[in-house]
Amino acid sequence: DKTHLLQKYGIEAGMFIMLGYEREGIRELEETVEHLKRSNPDIFLTTVAYPIKGTPYYAEVESRVLAERDWQARSDRDLTVAGRFSARFYAYATRWMVSEVALHRAATHGGVSLRRRVKLWANAKIGRIGMALTHGEREKRGTLVVQPSQATS
Repeated sequence: DKTHLLQKYGIEAGMFIMLGYEREGIRELEETVEHLKRSNPDIFLTTVAYPIKGTPYYAEVESRVLAERDWQARSDRDLTVAGRFSARFYAYATRWMVSEVALHRAATHGGVSLRRRVKLWANAKIGRIGMALTHGEREKRGTLVVQPSQATS
């Protein structure tokens, strides 16, 4: 694994995890957590994918891109995709992912107080329960950026 090789030579390794791509489900999120546990990066950051015009991802979801603000007042980060899991779901998924990986690191590397481990465990469980409770919610905030008549031109 490249992460371990970098760390072997004293180079810190980081990962950037993007959630929310098409066809991503619970199984893929679980696989991502397992990958993070195995890879054990020094740091990882998460964000929910957002469509950027001109990218293959934007082309794939163009007819479902939503915005809550007018184009003058927004950036690409303000865009979301109708029909995918809700922002609340991804907030819980991120809470679970970050806490679960940190708990694994605490268990394998030690040096973490019992109080901190209990807090990580509780946050991981809250994240998973929140995911279960919001699993049926779909993104629908805002209005379509590309109107149906424009999508075919």
